[in-house]
Amino acid sequence: MTLGRDSYEAIVVGSGFGGAVAACRLAQAGVDVALIERGRRFAPGSFPRHRIRADLQHWRRGGTYDVRHLGDMLVVQGAGYGGGSLIYANVQIRPPADVFDEGWPSGYSRSALDPYYDLVGYMLDIAPVREDPATGELPPKTRLMEAATDRLGRGAQTFRPNLAVRFDGAGEDPAPNKFGALQSGCVHCGECDIGCNFGAKNTLDMNYLTLAERFGAEVTTESEVTWLGKEDGGYRIRYGEHTVAARQVFLCLGAVNTTELLLRCRDQHRTLPRLSRTLGQGYSANGDFLSFGIGTSPPFEATNGPTITTAVLYDDDRDGRRLLVQDGGYSQQLSHLMPLMSPTRLTRLVGRSLASRGSFAALREEEGDATAVLLVMGRDSADGTIELRRPGHRLRVRWDTPANLALYAAETAASRELVTELGGRLALAPNWRLLGQPSAPHNLGGCRMGATAAEGVVDGDGRVFGYPGLHVLDGAIIPGAVGVNPSHTIAAVAERCIEAAIRRVPGRERWTAPEADQAPRISPPEDRVTIPAGGTAPPSLSGGGVRWRERLEGTVGSGAAARQASFEVTISVPDVSSFVADPAHPGAATGTVQVDGLTDEAGAPIEGGSFHLFVENGDPLARAMAYTLPFSGSDGTRWILSGTKDVRGRSILDFWRATTTLAARLEPADGDGNGTSSSGRMSLGLPAVARLVVSVRPVRGRRRSDPAVALARFVVFFAGTVGRLYVAGRRA
Repeated sequence: MTLGRDSYEAIVVGSGFGGAVAACRLAQAGVDVALIERGRRFAPGSFPRHRIRADLQHWRRGGTYDVRHLGDMLVVQGAGYGGGSLIYANVQIRPPADVFDEGWPSGYSRSALDPYYDLVGYMLDIAPVREDPATGELPPKTRLMEAATDRLGRGAQTFRPNLAVRFDGAGEDPAPNKFGALQSGCVHCGECDIGCNFGAKNTLDMNYLTLAERFGAEVTTESEVTWLGKEDGGYRIRYGEHTVAARQVFLCLGAVNTTELLLRCRDQHRTLPRLSRTLGQGYSANGDFLSFGIGTSPPFEATNGPTITTAVLYDDDRDGRRLLVQDGGYSQQLSHLMPLMSPTRLTRLVGRSLASRGSFAALREEEGDATAVLLVMGRDSADGTIELRRPGHRLRVRWDTPANLALYAAETAASRELVTELGGRLALAPNWRLLGQPSAPHNLGGCRMGATAAEGVVDGDGRVFGYPGLHVLDGAIIPGAVGVNPSHTIAAVAERCIEAAIRRVPGRERWTAPEADQAPRISPPEDRVTIPAGGTAPPSLSGGGVRWRERLEGTVGSGAAARQASFEVTISVPDVSSFVADPAHPGAATGTVQVDGLTDEAGAPIEGGSFHLFVENGDPLARAMAYTLPFSGSDGTRWILSGTKDVRGRSILDFWRATTTLAARLEPADGDGNGTSSSGRMSLGLPAVARLVVSVRPVRGRRRSDPAVALARFVVFFAGTVGRLYVAGRRA
C-alpha cells in the first residue's frame, strides 16, 4: 500500500503507543501528517485464529506477533495498526516517583508526568477489571490471587490495576465509543493476547488513531520502512518500493526496531553518520520474568477474564529491590502450549510427535485450567546493547544475564511463593530454564534521552541530536527500567514530547491536546498500595512456613489523654528457612487495630503491617520483637501503632514478662508528631497466650514434609534463641 502523495509536513513511522499519540496530536494541531505502519489493519472479528498454533500469528503471515531470538534475549513485539496494543495485556500502571530520579533528564518527574498520565487514561478509558457479565463474579484467577496474597500477608500490597478495556455492553451489538469507533464489551474470553475479536480492548485504533484519521492524517499499512536519509529541507523515507519526503519525522517503531533502523542508517546505509555513539546502549528488558504454576488447586482458569487483572508489589528496603507480580492469562487457542511449561510434561514429550493432536488434548485435559501464569517485572541493570554484528549486519541484543541474576533469583522466589500458595508447582519459561535466555515483551532503551549527544541519542523532548526535525517517541527513549508495564509511561512521555514539538510551530505556542480539559485527575490503584516500614517481607526461597494469631490490649497515652487500644494480628512467615537466615527475621502482620477515639469499636484494618522476631539491637543479652501496624482512623487520618518487646532476663518469669509485654507508641503516619504522639503499654494475658499457642499453624510447602519440618525448625529457632538469652542472662 502507498501514501497518496510523495511529501508531507510530518511523517510518523509506527502506530504503537508513541506513534498513535504523535499522529493524533499532529493531526489535531492541523499539521499535514501521514503515518506508515508495517502491519495490517484488524477490525473486530478479523484477528486470525486458525493458524495460531502453527505460527503464532507472525506479522509477515498476516498476524500480529513479531518474536525474535536476538542473541542474549528473546524479544516479543507486536505489529499491526495499533502496534503492541493489539496483543498486550491492557495494563496501564504508573511507576513510583523514585523511578524518575535515576537517568531521566531535567524536567521529568512523576508529578510532572501525572497530567499526561491522566490524559492517556482518559483517551484509553481505563478502569480495573469488572465482574464477568455471564456469572456476575470476578474471574477465578482474580479471586484466587487475592486470596493467596491475603494468606501470605501481602493483601495490602495487592491491587487491581487499571486496564484499557471496555466493560460496558458485553454481548451487545457494537456501539460508538466517545471517539466514534465501534466497540462491544468484554466477555472475559481470555483472548486479549491474540487480538480481541469482540472489540472490547481499547486498542489505539479505537481512540488515538480514530481521531488522527478524522482530523486528516493519511495512513498506509502493510508498509515496512527500511531506510531513512537526510535531504535538503527534511528527510526521505523508503517503505517497500516507494519513498516519501517530510520536513519532520517521528520514529515510533518500538525500542528494538527504532534502534535497528537508526543503526542501519548510521553504520550500514551511512545516511545518518552523525548519530550519537550511544545509539544502541542502555537497552533494558524492564526486568521481565515469566513463570508458570502447574497443577494449581483450585484450578487457576487462566483462560477466564482479561489477560491480567491483579498485581502484588514486593518492595524490600534492605536491598532497594522492587518487584511487581501479576496474574497472567492465555487464550484457549494457546492452551495447547501450556503442557510444555511443565518439566515433567516436557520430558514426556521428548521423542513424541508434537503434531499429535491427541497427545496435546490429553495433556490439556490433565493440566488445562490448572496452569497459572505469572508475569514479574523489576528494575534491571538497563545496560544492555542493541547492535549490528558482522558479517551481514545481523541484529543482536547483548545482555549481561549474570549481572541480573540476583533480580531473576528474587523474581523466581516471588513466583515460587505465589505458585505454592496457589497449590501448584513452579515451572519457568523453557527459553530461561533450558537456555538461560530471558524473555522481553517490554523492551526499552537504545535511543536514550540525555542532556547532550555524549549522554544520549535524543534530548528530553525526543529530538535526535545533530538532526533537526528527526524525533524518536517510543520506548527506545526511556532511560531505564520502570519496573511496571511500560505502555502507560511510553504514551505519557509521547504526549509530553509531541506537545513540545507542536508548540515550537509558529502560532501554536500555547497548544494543548483538545481532550486535556476533559481528562479527570485519576487516583491510580497502585498509588494506594501500602508498604510497611522497612519494606515488605522478602519472598520465600523454599517451601514451608508458619502463621499464628495474637491479641494485645492496653493503653496509649497517659492521664486524661490515655486511650484504650488493642490489636489482633495474624503473623505470617511464608518460608521458615528464609526467615531464620534473615537477620531481621521478618513476617507480615495483618488484622485490625482498635484505638478509642480514632477507630470504631470493630477497629481499622492494618495496612501493610510488619513483624520482626528476635532482632539484634547491639546488646548480646537481649533481642527485640518489633511490630509496625499502620492504619487509618475513622476520619481518614493515617496512624502507625508500633511496639517493641525487649526480650531479656535472668529467670523464666523475666522472659514471660518480656514476651507478653509490649512498649507501644502511637503516632501520625506522616511523621509530623505535632504533640499527638503517645506511648503506652500493651500485654497478653494468660488466656491470650494460650490462644496464641494453639493458633500456630504450619504453611504448606512444596513437599508433603515441608509443613512439619518448617514448624519444627521455627520451634527450634524460637526456643533456642530464648534458651541462649536465658543462659547468657544467668551468667551476666
